[in-house]
Amino acid sequence: MHKLLHRQLKRAGLAELLAAHPRFLESISDAYTQHEDEIRFIEHSLFVVSNELNEQNTLLSRQVNELSQANTQISRSGAELTAILDATGEAIISFDSNGELSLLNRQGKDFINQLQADMIFEEQLLLICKNPTELEETFEAIRKDPFINVNGVIEFKRRRYYEFYSSPKVVDGQLQGRVWSFKDITSQKITDDIIRFQALHDTMTGLPNRNCLNQLLEKQLRFHSFHLMKLAVLFIDLSGLKKINDTQGFEVGDAILIDSVHRIMLRLRDQDIVARFGGDDLIAILRDIPGSDEVMSICQNIERDISQPIEFSNHLYFISCHIGVSIYPEDGETVNDLVRHADLAKYHGFNHGSAIQFFSFSIAEEEVRKQTVENQLRKAIENLELTLYLQPKVDIRTGAIKGSEGLIRWIKPDGGVIPPGVFIPIAENTGMIRDIGRLVVHEACKILAQWSSQGITDTTISVNLSIADFNDVALVNDIMGELERFNVSPSRLILEVTESLFMANKDLVRNAMLQLESQGVRFALDDFGTGYSSLSYLQELPFSYLKIDRSFLLGALQDAKKAAIVQTIIDIGKNLNLELVAEGIEDAETLEFVRGKTDNCALVQGFFFYRPMPHADLTELLLKHVL
Repeated sequence: MHKLLHRQLKRAGLAELLAAHPRFLESISDAYTQHEDEIRFIEHSLFVVSNELNEQNTLLSRQVNELSQANTQISRSGAELTAILDATGEAIISFDSNGELSLLNRQGKDFINQLQADMIFEEQLLLICKNPTELEETFEAIRKDPFINVNGVIEFKRRRYYEFYSSPKVVDGQLQGRVWSFKDITSQKITDDIIRFQALHDTMTGLPNRNCLNQLLEKQLRFHSFHLMKLAVLFIDLSGLKKINDTQGFEVGDAILIDSVHRIMLRLRDQDIVARFGGDDLIAILRDIPGSDEVMSICQNIERDISQPIEFSNHLYFISCHIGVSIYPEDGETVNDLVRHADLAKYHGFNHGSAIQFFSFSIAEEEVRKQTVENQLRKAIENLELTLYLQPKVDIRTGAIKGSEGLIRWIKPDGGVIPPGVFIPIAENTGMIRDIGRLVVHEACKILAQWSSQGITDTTISVNLSIADFNDVALVNDIMGELERFNVSPSRLILEVTESLFMANKDLVRNAMLQLESQGVRFALDDFGTGYSSLSYLQELPFSYLKIDRSFLLGALQDAKKAAIVQTIIDIGKNLNLELVAEGIEDAETLEFVRGKTDNCALVQGFFFYRPMPHADLTELLLKHVL
């Protein structure tokens, strides 16, 4: 019997029923057992279901947590992607396969706002693009091949520049759309343009510089060659501008340069070009010229305008110009030839007193000859081919030789003689005149020392100095060094200078002269009256001699004006207690003229007495007098 049934019967006092109704009670006991089994089964089922639900709940909870984490990560990634796209500084625009916008960063939104919203992207870009042709070609290339990458630069009508890149969106080989990026490069483009402009233009005048000139002229030569037209190149040198820079400062010089450029441009035609070649040199390109007459007219107008006074800071300044002209194609067919030939013409005109000079091949041949002489002169100086000839200075009263002027001569090894008029200008233009000046001083001191050893102690030698000599800070030390080296009295060396030196740099020349004069060296003023004469030079500077230039003596007997000038120079010399030296005495009549004008008190030199001679010949003459 089921234990629970037995307890219940016993508690109720019905234990006697167990014996009376055993089968009935057994059925009831079986029912109890069955009920208990069912409960146990239900409990077991509930236990199993509960465990499964717990497991499912745990799994679901974990999945929800993982999904939440994934969502958080996606949000973070999206924010990071957005930040990255925004941080690129470029407008990024993505389209799907239907051409609809699928992604925009912040700059992309700003970029789209510039476009018209009611038009498709391609049409929008073409509408605001300044030059749509290249962009149309890009869109056409994409239509032909949707998988290509493209890039380029577009300029909007409001002067905005964008650099663009575009790539297709491809997934598993299938085209899903296209991505565009646009970078605003306006500032960079403007900066690049400024740098490019500065690289090709002169900062002072804003004109094209030499590099730009070469490009412009090359382009014009191709154009004129194709159209069979003529072109002129003007090489313009602004003479006097350097002196203004040196004496008044670059502020004044720059203002004069800019004003001169404006004057030149006013005389050029609209199609002409002017560039700054460098320093004081300008180049003008005259396009499509009908002939030389029109070019000459333009040059004359420029030369006349430049020579007019320029006012700056209540002061008037004067400069001039020299213009060399070459014509395409007869004077050259390349940039280098045309510029070089115009430059040669300019120098030729300058050396021959012409403000405007057209190129000719005879000029080129002359320059070739000068170049040959220059090269030979350099070797001649190195090889000591230059020698010092001496022309005696004679006392007009006694006929005795009192001194001599040292004159450089170039005698080549083959006996050929190069005249001073040929090589001295070349030496002055190339700077070799300084080497020649030092050579002359050296030889003069050497000869004076030789004369002293032979008993010739009162004869002087005068030598000429150029501005190149005075520009050398070592001039005073070098001259005194030569005198000391040969133990020569400084009073026996006379240095001849011309008025042009004072025009170049008065203070520099004066300081050097005073230093040398304090050591006993004497000075002579040469060519007085032939240039810009100023009595202040004679008053301020330590001159001992005043030379009468041969140009005044030549024809003075027939020309009353020349005679009057000679008399004036003589009077100035006498009143300032300067010894007079008359050069260019070629005949007895001129000698007597000078004798009468100077009261028989002067030194004279010229062919009438002696021609320049080797120092050995003069030494022989002097020794006869000593003996």
